[in-house]
Amino acid sequence: MTTDARGERAALLGRDVSSTPRANADAAVLDVERGDDGAGRRDGRARGGRRVAVVVAAALAATAVTIGAVRGTAGAGGAAALGSKPTASAKALRNARIAAAAKAAEEAEAERQRLLNEAHPGREQRMEHRAARRAAVEKAAKRNEVVDVERSAVAEEEGGDADNATLVVDGTFVDADNATLVVGDAIADNSTIAAGEETSEVAALGAQHHARPAHHVNSAKARNERIAAAAKRAQEALAAKEAELNKEHPKREQRVAHRKQQRAKAAISAVTDVGGTAATGSTESALPTNTPKIYIISDTQPGEELENAKSAQAYVANLFETYAGMDSSEAAKVASIEEETFPARWPDTLETAKVAMMGMTEGDDVRFPVKDVQATLADKDQHCVGEACKLGLQKHLGSMLSHMAVWKKALDSGADSFVVWESTALAKHAVSPLDYAELESELPENTDMVFLEPDYLSPGQFVKKIKSSATGTWGEHTHGAEECVNQSSSVYLYKHNHMCGGVGTSALMFTKRGAQRLRDYVATNGAGMISTWLNSKCIAKHADGLNFNCYIAQTKKLDKSMLGGVVPTWYDDERVVSESVPQPDIDEMDFNPKKFNQLGCARGGRAFAETAAWLPISADHTVDSERVVSNCMMASIATSMGYTIDPCAVDLPLRQSDLNAQSDALQRRARAAKADGASVASLSLALSDDAKAYLFESDNDVPYGNLEDVASSF
Repeated sequence: MTTDARGERAALLGRDVSSTPRANADAAVLDVERGDDGAGRRDGRARGGRRVAVVVAAALAATAVTIGAVRGTAGAGGAAALGSKPTASAKALRNARIAAAAKAAEEAEAERQRLLNEAHPGREQRMEHRAARRAAVEKAAKRNEVVDVERSAVAEEEGGDADNATLVVDGTFVDADNATLVVGDAIADNSTIAAGEETSEVAALGAQHHARPAHHVNSAKARNERIAAAAKRAQEALAAKEAELNKEHPKREQRVAHRKQQRAKAAISAVTDVGGTAATGSTESALPTNTPKIYIISDTQPGEELENAKSAQAYVANLFETYAGMDSSEAAKVASIEEETFPARWPDTLETAKVAMMGMTEGDDVRFPVKDVQATLADKDQHCVGEACKLGLQKHLGSMLSHMAVWKKALDSGADSFVVWESTALAKHAVSPLDYAELESELPENTDMVFLEPDYLSPGQFVKKIKSSATGTWGEHTHGAEECVNQSSSVYLYKHNHMCGGVGTSALMFTKRGAQRLRDYVATNGAGMISTWLNSKCIAKHADGLNFNCYIAQTKKLDKSMLGGVVPTWYDDERVVSESVPQPDIDEMDFNPKKFNQLGCARGGRAFAETAAWLPISADHTVDSERVVSNCMMASIATSMGYTIDPCAVDLPLRQSDLNAQSDALQRRARAAKADGASVASLSLALSDDAKAYLFESDNDVPYGNLEDVASSF
């Protein structure tokens, strides 16, 4: 290789080639190939393929030479540090000690790996898969590097070798001899290249090349210019198509960017050794994940709740350190513990409440929970003195304010999404934190909130399967430790707008849009008990209401016999890990509750009708009653209260006036029972627990009054 060629090779590799064992080995192989005088010229077509193969082999061998050289230097370093030349016997003794230490280290590492494999079922197979990917990436990287350097050397020495010329387009190596060009994700082989809906000339140019003998450098240069021009046109066509798709789907660009980042992380993970450093010797850790931040709400005073929160935080950190390639410092930042406010302990935890109501409307018209904080601030001792305190509802007040404080903090951070965990979430969360980033990228663009606690009844139309990255990683004491969840390859996403009963709030994902809409609404309209209130905002639909767009996600899929609406044939097929229900079907189920129920009844029969059917209620004065929901009723409650409603046949939504008529009849029977001498106890026994809850409690679980008061009013 000439001096200039070696200089170019050094520039390409970013280091002094001649100073490394690998570079010397590469250069030696190239010199041997050309002949002793290094001046021989070869026919490119006859020897081109053989030359690349030899150079690739040399690169692999050089890696071993480099490693051996480094190990040799390290091994000799011990003796050199003593300032004397070791004897042969001393060298033998030292080498024996080094070998014994190395063996002990290998045995210790093997034991560590065994313990990790026992603690995490399936880890051994994942590590083997990762090692295979690492080897493949290393091999590809070495081949591309050597081929590119070899092409530079040939161009310098021989004026270009058309048969083995390598074109680089957008970071992708292209072998012109095989007429294969990759632009973005589009691949063309021997005939055409797809770029959106355009067809490039690149393959045709490559096909013409097959019929030609070796060309002079000018011919090769002209052909490469034509290939580059065609590639540029293909890229422009692809860019235009991408812009068109992004315009049609507003969140597509962010989703594509997220997937590219995930692929980049996977590539880095594939070439990262057990210690977290790149195989090339880099000390940089793998890229941090872009998972949404997790805020764990907890009492920060010593006790069981704080210990639960700490366990949850440690669990999350271990997930990302073990399975996502994060170093310990980055993994520890994924989840943080946030102080919960306890009205019974005000003013000690009042600061969190003040953060929660910051920016809210002040004045005479403020409502729960802002008015209760205002009353406390006006009290000379700053004790909880508001209405919620007097009613014994301090827990509801504290929970609402604690969640609101996290919404404020997350919005101030500027994050596009975030997750709120209560201290009990470790045992209840239905989606692994490892899947939060992918879940967020797959959410419909109008999403406000996603419930991440498991549910077992039909919440609404099934939407899509999302590929899970957490298979086999669920830890002990988590909801997902169940065998069926640990083996699941998907996360299942459902709409949450057809469930009268609600889901718990131990784990919730919010979008920036959703959190801001909630805070704006509370500032003007107030709130209620966090769980019931949030669920109700997913159900109620008004022309001038909040109209919250909610979903439920979980790794354990719901039994399709308990689902209403459209259930695709691939729902139970474990081989299908990324698929969506057509949007027209989803839209129809939003506004056709009768068909939603009928499809569910066809699958689940009376069991579905009695436990999971959707019975929305519409006010009589609404203009478009089919699209307005003011309330809802569970079919089981309707039956226990004497309502005659067949969810599989009745037109929905139910008119409030029709329900009032049946309710009046129920009350007349109750009054008749009282006139006959029925006591409060007999009235209590006559109603189911669900019926009593429905009659005597409000939407935010604040009792209207006790059973005796209601009975006396009859």
